[in-house]
Amino acid sequence: SYAQTLTLLRVGIPAFFAGASACAVYPTISTLIADAINDGGVFSVVSQDSSQYIQNILTTCGLTFSILVGQTYYFMYQQQEAVYYALFEEVTVAKSLLEQVSLMAQGRPKTYRVLLDSIRTYVENDLRQLQSEPAELLSARPDEDPLEAILYAT
Repeated sequence: SYAQTLTLLRVGIPAFFAGASACAVYPTISTLIADAINDGGVFSVVSQDSSQYIQNILTTCGLTFSILVGQTYYFMYQQQEAVYYALFEEVTVAKSLLEQVSLMAQGRPKTYRVLLDSIRTYVENDLRQLQSEPAELLSARPDEDPLEAILYAT
C-alpha cells in the first residue's frame, strides 16, 4: 500500500545506507582506535580471554538497543500525546461553539433547532470517527458539512 511504500522510502532506505556505511567505516575506525591504544596488555587480555570481549560486545549491543527502544517509545508517546491534545482542543472548541449557538439563537427556536441538529451531526459524524483514518476524513468532506450549515445559518 501507499503507507508501506512511504515508510520504506523514509525509514528502510536510509537505514540500509546507514548500515552499509557503518559496515564500510567500522574496520577503519576500529583500526584507528587500536593504533591509538597500542598497549600490549590490552591485546593480550583480548587474545587470551575472548569471553570478556564477547561480554563487552553484548553489553554494548544491549545498551544500543535500549537507547533505540527508548527513543522509539518517546516518539510514539509524543505522537499519542499530540493526538489527545488535538482531540481535546477540538472538543473544547465544539463546546464553545455550542455555548455561542445557544446565546446567538436565543428567541429564534427554528434557527436554534437547525443549529443544534448541525452540531449533533458534527459530533456524531466527525468527532466520533475514531476508527477512520484522519487523512480520509479531511480529504473526503461531506457535501452537507454541519459546520458550514452553522456558518450559513448565522
